[in-house]
Amino acid sequence: MCGKYIIILFVVFIFILSYYKSSNIEHFSPVDDLYDNIDIHVINLKSRPIKKKYIQKQFDEQNIKFNFFEAVDGNNLNPESLIKKGIIDPGTSTKYSKRVLRKGEIGCSMSHVSIWMKLLNSNKKYALIFEDDAILCDNFKQKLYNTINEANTTNWDVLYLNENCYNHFGKKCDGESVTENIIRPRNVGYGLYGYIITKEGVKKLFKNVLPFIIPIDNYIIEKHMSDPNIIVLRLKTPIVGINRKFDSDTIAIK
Repeated sequence: MCGKYIIILFVVFIFILSYYKSSNIEHFSPVDDLYDNIDIHVINLKSRPIKKKYIQKQFDEQNIKFNFFEAVDGNNLNPESLIKKGIIDPGTSTKYSKRVLRKGEIGCSMSHVSIWMKLLNSNKKYALIFEDDAILCDNFKQKLYNTINEANTTNWDVLYLNENCYNHFGKKCDGESVTENIIRPRNVGYGLYGYIITKEGVKKLFKNVLPFIIPIDNYIIEKHMSDPNIIVLRLKTPIVGINRKFDSDTIAIK
């Protein structure tokens, strides 16, 4: 009789083992394995050394590896050249949102999309992208590790680690809980100062991203709300904040 139960338990064990081997759920362990799968980028304008020093200090204090990405400076952009290259379309922007894009918004959009392209051409699975006015929570690396492992129990393309929605859109920012700490909100809100994007998410968002007719954060909002195949999630409790003492170059550069 005991032998029969042993055989049954052995079969169950083999089934469970084969399930986890075939499962698409991916887990990282230990924390440093994150760097094998993710590149961390901080967008910074060359003309903003104080912001660069500010964000550098945070990453150094938490011993987090990252790369600075020199932002596209809107002050140096030539709109006529961008129109010819199909990067912007002022006519459609005006019809769509009643105004043309600011040069800062164009530079910001070009910076984020450039990092997306780097992800496609790399052997990494994710890009974690910050802007230089971001504030990291304490013990960020461990919380990032836990967050990605939790997110990978479901499907996702973009995961916001920040929150800048409720003061703009109110209850529209609520949504379905997909895990204990992650929701799929109806609206993800503005601001890309702390988010993760997958390679598959880049491929989906690249469709119709050019020419830029709205800021890149608005573009993600609209794609998220109009295309059910693009899955944008947000943490219930953000682990990235923003330092509002710094002026926004996206808005200031006209």
